[in-house]
Amino acid sequence: MGRSKAAVAVLALGLGACRSTAPVKEKAMLEWKGQFASVLQGAQRVIESTAQWKTLWSEIGQAAPAAPDFKSSFAVAVFLGQRNTGGYRVEWLQPDASGAATVVRYKEMTPQGITMQVMTQPYAVKVFPRGQRQIKVEAAQD
Repeated sequence: MGRSKAAVAVLALGLGACRSTAPVKEKAMLEWKGQFASVLQGAQRVIESTAQWKTLWSEIGQAAPAAPDFKSSFAVAVFLGQRNTGGYRVEWLQPDASGAATVVRYKEMTPQGITMQVMTQPYAVKVFPRGQRQIKVEAAQD
């Protein structure tokens, strides 16, 4: 019985390391997250066209999912840069459209508990509804 539990734990860790381009539906917005991208430095991107969308996914190192309708939406990509372990991720905060620009904020979440011991390059991409304002991306200040 002990070997079965160990095998399940190893399998679960291995599956957590797999790449996934499956979107997660969240309030009619699309979101993609992963631990492995070709981008090694921290960066942020605002994506407003199909050409930029294809370039983004080329930078990530994966085939591009179907592009959103950029007439009514835009996407934001955040790359956290290279990390020594798994478990780092991006948490999106509610966009703020109260000023002259729409500000998309995010928090970098650090690993909790057991993590995979491998170099990772965490990223997140999220589609937001388009407004008439300029778009800014900021890391949230604690």
